[in-house]
Amino acid sequence: MSDTLRVCLDCGDLTPATRCEACQSERDRRINQQRGGAHARGYTRSWQRTAAHVKQQQPVCEVCGSTADLTVDHITPKARGGTDAVDNLRTLCRRHNSAKGARP
Repeated sequence: MSDTLRVCLDCGDLTPATRCEACQSERDRRINQQRGGAHARGYTRSWQRTAAHVKQQQPVCEVCGSTADLTVDHITPKARGGTDAVDNLRTLCRRHNSAKGARP
């Protein structure tokens, strides 16, 4: 970890991260309040079982072949009418899933 301190984007205090712990905690709380928790967004036990099954069937990132930090991605995003059906899911590493965003 670097010893470099930055100015918190919200309060101006010096911090090793983009925001100090208090401001980051408050920001996370506001975001979760707006978008709802994981369960409210559809990530239930049923989803967890489905995601585990998909990762078991395809244990590597479809883009780069990585086996580290794998996530399950909706090919057609739920925001655009996609479902949790296995044929709409694929395994991606977190880097490629995050880069994809809500694009098909």
